[in-house]
Amino acid sequence: MSCRYCVPEESLKCIKERSDLLSFEEITKIVQTLSGMGIKRIKVTGGEPLIKRGITSLIKGLAAISGIEDISLTTNGQLLSGLALDLKRAGLSRINVSLDSLNSEKYNYLSRGGDLALAFEGIKKAIEVGMSPVKMNVVAIKGVNDFKEDILDFLSFTRELPVYVRFIEHMTARVSHEDEALVPTAKIKEIVESEVSLEEMAPPIGGGPAKYYKPAGYLGGVGFISAMSDSFCQNCNRLRLSATGTIKSCLFSCKETDIITPLRGGASDEKIKRIITELVASKPKDRLGSLEDDCDWQMLKIGG
Repeated sequence: MSCRYCVPEESLKCIKERSDLLSFEEITKIVQTLSGMGIKRIKVTGGEPLIKRGITSLIKGLAAISGIEDISLTTNGQLLSGLALDLKRAGLSRINVSLDSLNSEKYNYLSRGGDLALAFEGIKKAIEVGMSPVKMNVVAIKGVNDFKEDILDFLSFTRELPVYVRFIEHMTARVSHEDEALVPTAKIKEIVESEVSLEEMAPPIGGGPAKYYKPAGYLGGVGFISAMSDSFCQNCNRLRLSATGTIKSCLFSCKETDIITPLRGGASDEKIKRIITELVASKPKDRLGSLEDDCDWQMLKIGG
């Protein structure tokens, strides 16, 4: 799919050589090193990871690494139904499904071609095979899917199903002008609370930046990720390994540390660990401190 808030309409520069990408073996090697440094949770994301040939083999390899306690995956759900059982058997603990509308026409528009029925099938299959928790990621876009009926549709979804709907503020790296697409968490929370009372709850497995609430009498829950209106940078402990072999310490920064070159050059484990340690030490305290004026920041290039 080519979601409108992520993929620009102009032509994209694609990576053409397979050798420019990390192999599954290289990904596993890097994760082994990270595990030895204290990393316990891994999320496989994209793009869309389920179109990657052999994705279950990657999950199986990651699950076999000593010290890795939890593996999750973010997907648009279009291929999930047919792969859920194999992914679960390979060692996938839980799933995040990006789903920005429960209106089929609006969903198709936002995703530029997505099939809502397929996403539903994938969510139900994930629950059926025992993935837990199942989370739904909703990027709220002003004037598109932030109307009361949109928000309450998602709330209703959590009444009978043990899923967590997470409303995510639209993110931009630019702070010099107002983000016209931004819908503050406070607005969405107000709509939810007009329908049902919310009780703050401990986050489900996976931690992360969301603040979770339990609607009274519902099987599922509601989460809010306030990336723009309520920065959580001080609690961020994440690193992002790209498909091209770089590591980012901050989502909003264009600064990346090359790991593929020393890895393929035969660098020792200790050398790789030093590179990662230096990267973590330079992690910015807040996203404003990570921005560069000439940074060509695109969510598409970073992954969901």
